[in-house]
Amino acid sequence: MTSEKVAEFTTHPSTDAHLTNSISKNTSFPVINIAPLFTEDRTSRQQCIEQIKHACLTVGFFGAKGACSQDLINRVYRQSANFHSLSDADKRPYYSLEKVITRGWVPLHEEPAYEPGTISHVESFDLGLHLPPDDPDYVESPLLGPNVYPDLIGFREDIDAYYTEINHMGSALLEAFAEMLELERNTFRQMSTRRAGSKMRLLHYPGADEQDRQPEGSSPKGIKVGISSHSDFEMLTIMHQNAPGLQLMNRNEEWVDVPVIPDAFSVILDDALEFLTNGVLKATQHRVPLTTWERYSLIMFHAADVDQVLQPLPEFVSAENPSRYLPITQSAHILQQTYAGIDNSRKMEE
Repeated sequence: MTSEKVAEFTTHPSTDAHLTNSISKNTSFPVINIAPLFTEDRTSRQQCIEQIKHACLTVGFFGAKGACSQDLINRVYRQSANFHSLSDADKRPYYSLEKVITRGWVPLHEEPAYEPGTISHVESFDLGLHLPPDDPDYVESPLLGPNVYPDLIGFREDIDAYYTEINHMGSALLEAFAEMLELERNTFRQMSTRRAGSKMRLLHYPGADEQDRQPEGSSPKGIKVGISSHSDFEMLTIMHQNAPGLQLMNRNEEWVDVPVIPDAFSVILDDALEFLTNGVLKATQHRVPLTTWERYSLIMFHAADVDQVLQPLPEFVSAENPSRYLPITQSAHILQQTYAGIDNSRKMEE
């Protein structure tokens, strides 16, 4: 199947609509220009790292500008819209039969339930680094393998270009995180190579109709949400949204509605960094309530290598501050948490 369809796509910086289940209207969302991370200007780089440190330790997340062209972001959104606007029958050839780690289409309501009793009103197209078994960096793992690409004009080229760009951004941020914690610059980055279990998701949240939302989005099998509250399992996550909906929990355990800023990404901390720093960096809880408006978002999970052991580094452990986390590999942690979400979903079907 070949399509020359070009979807219309725009961002929606604001809306007066109310976010279902919104606990807080806190809009404290620091935005940092991270362009200095890609230069050798030591003064501006250090100032940027100090801003990132302050945001991570006081708020728990931040917006990042200056790392990706707006044209590329828009092209990827159009490709996502092109794919998700296809009929289910046309998307079916790209359906991922893997129920744990997906490459390809994840149909509406098949996302694992990260909170028991919830149904995620979202569909996705998932990709990673295209790593076929004959690649010299390939190792046998559910997290690694080849992608499946839909037969849409320019899809693979645009998506692969974006993956490369955002992966580069993630690597730069890992270096900044290490420096802000007074570690060697390459401490975290060297844990994430071509064997990392990183994944990109093109998410589509259809607008929920009134039946979906009454009462509070309930259904016979569970409560419908955009996506339920959880922290991500990797090192960090880089997110972009075209319409309001994403909510992040700050260090004061308040939900923050993330504004739509066309040239800024949301950067959140994930479980792996919490483990490695013995809790100095806290993984960011986040969610998307059910909304009446349609949303698209672009997600990049920047993971450690599949066999990387995640445990507190010696710099964060002492007699007064013993290790709080047991060792686990990146692959095992992702699989463990994914299986837990799948089990929650299965229980609702019983």
